[in-house]
Amino acid sequence: MTYVWEICNRSWNSQYRLVITAAMINIICSVWYARNQLRFSSKKIHWKNSLSTVISNTALTCNLSKAVAFASVYNFIILKSFSVTIHPPKAPNIIEVLWKPPPPLWIKCNMDGSSTAHSSACGGIFRNQDADFLLCFAL
Repeated sequence: MTYVWEICNRSWNSQYRLVITAAMINIICSVWYARNQLRFSSKKIHWKNSLSTVISNTALTCNLSKAVAFASVYNFIILKSFSVTIHPPKAPNIIEVLWKPPPPLWIKCNMDGSSTAHSSACGGIFRNQDADFLLCFAL
């Protein structure tokens, strides 16, 4: 039984993980309910009714959450299968940056770079006071 819960501990985004967890819990509850109805009330619950109950309860749970989803076609298909509204992450703060030319007879070099655990890169561009392109590089 613990293996079922370990499936949700992968590196999935929070909304997708919530959908899978809620679906598993609702499936267990639906099977339990159908079993008890048959055993104690002699009522047979059709599997289509159980399936629609699982989907609607999962959608209700996940649409009320604040969990966010990231761009993935596979995750999108699963979320839409359960009629869950996708909650995208908040956009980062955007800061407007204006380029200012250097003083006359000077050359300005603007550079940028990034790094991850496995690679890094940088680049730059040289311009004069009229913003004319002089040289650029990338590593």
